[in-house]
Amino acid sequence: MSYDVFISYSRKDLQLVQQIKEEIEAATEGRCWMDLNGIESGTVQFTSDIVNGIKECRVFLFMLSEHSQYSEFALKELNFAYNKAKEDKKKVVIVNIDQCAMTDEFSFMYGLTDMITWNDIPQHNKLIRDINRWIGNNNFSKLQNHEMHQTIKKHSYGILLVNEHGSKIVSNMTELSQVNIHSSSD
Repeated sequence: MSYDVFISYSRKDLQLVQQIKEEIEAATEGRCWMDLNGIESGTVQFTSDIVNGIKECRVFLFMLSEHSQYSEFALKELNFAYNKAKEDKKKVVIVNIDQCAMTDEFSFMYGLTDMITWNDIPQHNKLIRDINRWIGNNNFSKLQNHEMHQTIKKHSYGILLVNEHGSKIVSNMTELSQVNIHSSSD
């Protein structure tokens, strides 16, 4: 079974990373691989599955956190993916998920690798758009819906939404709770 995106992370960040994985899959219709997909840690099969997962994916995301930059195994995955990216033109992106500062050692090794901050809405949306492009997904209705919901979250104090004809849909959060926003592909 092939996956589009490989997600490397520290197990200490599991709950947050699972939420990010679900959001990426919903917004891109891509399949994300995490090491909790039915393999047993510490076995030869475990290592083989991770190596194959990294080799076969189109996009490698390293979930940078206070924990992951100290995780020996996550750093091995990043190093392997970084070396494979040179050979296979694989996309490697570091995604800062907790606004941590990079350690000097991490910055020395990977400071020039593409990095985005997950909680920065424009960077977040750009990553979702890029993943869609990198995996060959041309269905942008879900992407537009995702970006609209991210904008709504960002401006939760009061918003003005308009439809494609320029007509007002919502002007405040009370009205928003009464509106069902959906894309035409749902």
